[in-house]
Amino acid sequence: MKRFALIASILVAAAGCDKTKGVLGLGRPPEPDGPPPEARLDLSKRPNIVFQLFGERDDARMIPLGAVVDGVLKPIELTSSGWHEFDAMYTRSGKSYPLYQDGAEIGQVHVRRGMWERADEPLYSLPSCPLVTPLSAVSLETQSKLSFTIEALAATSGVVVRPKAALKVAKDLDARARGLALDAARSSGIDTTALRPSAFHFTAINTGATKAPTLVASFLDPEPSDRNGATSHVIILADDTGNGYHASFRHTASGPVGTAEFRRYIDHLDINGDGIDEIVLEGWQFAGETFISILGYANGEWSEVFRGRSSWCLSKTKRATE
Repeated sequence: MKRFALIASILVAAAGCDKTKGVLGLGRPPEPDGPPPEARLDLSKRPNIVFQLFGERDDARMIPLGAVVDGVLKPIELTSSGWHEFDAMYTRSGKSYPLYQDGAEIGQVHVRRGMWERADEPLYSLPSCPLVTPLSAVSLETQSKLSFTIEALAATSGVVVRPKAALKVAKDLDARARGLALDAARSSGIDTTALRPSAFHFTAINTGATKAPTLVASFLDPEPSDRNGATSHVIILADDTGNGYHASFRHTASGPVGTAEFRRYIDHLDINGDGIDEIVLEGWQFAGETFISILGYANGEWSEVFRGRSSWCLSKTKRATE
């Protein structure tokens, strides 16, 4: 028997007290909010992490989206102490990561303050929630012209994003995208007269899925204040696989706004390194918390390959309000 194991067994058997077990690191109560051991992210392997940037350009925040494990984006599951270790490893002042927008690197993001960098003053808290998703306060270093509010992505250096050749965007793509969005609405039984022209949004992005740009088109009105109010919502992606553009992803909603689920385009990035960008959408329901939905491309279609949490509270049960 090894010397330490022998000493440990003697001490525990002879004393059997909490103090002795504490010295040896034994007898610690399980962390109630943690996932089972087999589901926890192995931080000892320093996995690559993808982050989302949001907030004001001059006072941005960064939140972890997921970990890239064997080329697959997976949820980050950790105990309370594991999340603190994660914060110490990835989001402490002085850490820097490549900053991405529209599928390309545009600069650097620098961490100014981690979630628990000040032990007695976390960066934020939620009422009645002992464990929250860690945020970090960051600054942006870029020559790109950014809007007042920022929506971008960042990733550790192991996520390799290769530059793509520029694509020529035809002048009539917005009209094609609008027509495809209206077709998707009709096929879902939506009265297209309810889709206001001012609610139409369009962008063409270079995802690498085909030799032509991927089209993103949506009709998205602001939510009514009444959950029983009516809504009509459409978002599509369209790609040209050689025979003209066709809808490669559809999401629609109609009827009472209280039961509708919405989607909004955020950004795109090649997360798994296969040369085709993943597309990042934001999803939500009426007056509810948002979540991230990430789409991947295969066999001419886009489908959800990852969904983030819908709550920043990581506790299984919230503490009773005192």
